[in-house]
Amino acid sequence: MLTSGVEPANLPFLPNPGAGALLAGCRHWQSAALGASSGSAVFDSCSLGAVSITEQQPLSSYVTDDYFLAFADMCGDGEIITQINAAPANGGWAGLEVREDTVSSARKFGLRTQTGTIAQPFIRPTAGQAMTLLSFVKPPHQWLKVSRSGDYFTAYTSSDGSFWVFAYAATLALPECVKAG
Repeated sequence: MLTSGVEPANLPFLPNPGAGALLAGCRHWQSAALGASSGSAVFDSCSLGAVSITEQQPLSSYVTDDYFLAFADMCGDGEIITQINAAPANGGWAGLEVREDTVSSARKFGLRTQTGTIAQPFIRPTAGQAMTLLSFVKPPHQWLKVSRSGDYFTAYTSSDGSFWVFAYAATLALPECVKAG
């Protein structure tokens, strides 16, 4: 089970007003079963204080995504931040991603962890192709952040949600409005 929570008060370094807009007001958070997902998600669609996602599907392939995603539309530049409070069972991963759409083989950029000392930034630059995963050893950080500035994406980890450690950056041409979750 993944438990994730963010509150505006915990986000002291938002670079511009648009970055915080993902948390302001009712963002109409949604969930989608990607690919052959057999999981579920529980959350308040207007206030994403906590998300609980369960998934029964084995690990996705690198070409298709088979998992449950909680997301909101994000248009323009911005960032999404989460605190992973519990490690997924059975070797699962929890994380953040910004993706083109909810098609299971969509272009995307993100960062995932098992809340141990491994984090994996990932990118799928071409829809329908395999994603590229990188792994790096990090302190046991529970906080993850993915930022977008035009076509430039960055991923960070943090132990406290205030001081961020750079993990990875890449250029990825995505539409103005994307799914972030």
